[in-house]
Amino acid sequence: MTTNNNMVFCRGCGKEIHQTANACPNCGFVQNGSTAAVSGESGLVLDKIKVAVKSCLGQYATFSGRATRPEYWYFYLAVVAASVVAAIVDAVLHINLLNTLVQLGVMIPTMAVASRRLHDIGRSGWWQLVALTIVGVFVLIYWFAQKGSPEANRFGQPSQPAL
Repeated sequence: MTTNNNMVFCRGCGKEIHQTANACPNCGFVQNGSTAAVSGESGLVLDKIKVAVKSCLGQYATFSGRATRPEYWYFYLAVVAASVVAAIVDAVLHINLLNTLVQLGVMIPTMAVASRRLHDIGRSGWWQLVALTIVGVFVLIYWFAQKGSPEANRFGQPSQPAL
């Protein structure tokens, strides 16, 4: 997401940086490289999940801009994993509190990243409402799996692949 001609938002921490910066001066996140440069690892899936979660939670309620496919899907994977772990803990403890808290905690960032993902393919975030129908869920899955437009659209410049 661009704010003016020379500034963009860091994919790692969400702070404004110069568009030609290779890495964020605030958090060190490499803007146009792989996650290996961020973590010192070989680009494992867990590293990509960490980057996606950090990016999505850093933009907790940011419904503007665009999100790449990997950013959306890795964040979604992390949300599902957290929900499964919370459900298991709830079952072992015979309570239904932890999973409810996890779901409430990720509700807004999940809607925000879904909105940004829809923006990446040129659709309004309001299209999430089609999930209220049975067929709409499948339509959304199809759209979320689509490759984003490489050109700027009405929602901003394409996101730089961080993952």
